[in-house]
Amino acid sequence: MKGVHLRATGPSPQEEDWEEMEPVDLLKANWLLHPKGLRLYPPLEVINQYLSRGIDDKGMSGGMMWEECRITEDEYSEFVKSLDGKIAAANEIPSDIETMEHWYQYQREILYSVPYEGQRKLQNEIEKLKAQQKEASDRGEESLLNQLYWEERRLMQDSVNYFRSHFKRPEK
Repeated sequence: MKGVHLRATGPSPQEEDWEEMEPVDLLKANWLLHPKGLRLYPPLEVINQYLSRGIDDKGMSGGMMWEECRITEDEYSEFVKSLDGKIAAANEIPSDIETMEHWYQYQREILYSVPYEGQRKLQNEIEKLKAQQKEASDRGEESLLNQLYWEERRLMQDSVNYFRSHFKRPEK
């Protein structure tokens, strides 16, 4: 497997901060991909979609950047086996899991009992609003853009409330 160049993101990453790493080691470094206790991993298509982005922004917590890459089915199987896990079969997960964000939502259902479908519904509404915001911005409609901004804030709060109302701590 070919190594990729990777660096942490932050306030002022330097060119010399890049280091070489195997794509599977990059996956191991992403703690959100495999939270403690969950040994179920997303389908290869979702992993390759993630790897092809070249960035995992964690906001104020930093993140990582890397050269866009993909892994093969054999490489992915070996990676999962090395962690004593298993790859989620198509019949084990919702059929609309296509991105890492969808996978994270599904993890929240497994780990914290927050229903996946409700999370997806709220996220879809937020994504529609963001598209409407872009259109309003492109047309220069400041009043509509302001209205959509506050609608997005309300939906974000609805998402937080939804999570809080369903959240259950995992048993140890």
